[in-house]
Amino acid sequence: MLRVDFEFYKGILFVRLKGILTKYSLMKEDFCSLINYIGFRYVVINLNNVRLIDGFCINYLIKFNHNFTSHTNKSFICLTSSSFLDKFSNKVCIISKESEVLSKI
Repeated sequence: MLRVDFEFYKGILFVRLKGILTKYSLMKEDFCSLINYIGFRYVVINLNNVRLIDGFCINYLIKFNHNFTSHTNKSFICLTSSSFLDKFSNKVCIISKESEVLSKI
């Protein structure tokens, strides 16, 4: 099961994911289409409370980041544990704390 929590603070949308992130849970909670529809400029996707992630979701988040940043927007992935860090390295902008995004904008 996947839980999604949204918070909008100082022009930045924080998306906090908790639980199991698989292809099926992502299709039930399609938060990326909501982000594109509303038109946020800065997005932080927090994966710190994700217990399990599959290859489909890793590729999906990398493609989302690539498509989102190509339109003068910025997307970050917040990740402190090293378990998923190697999957995203050199492909997305990774921060270790959500507060770091304020200095990167």
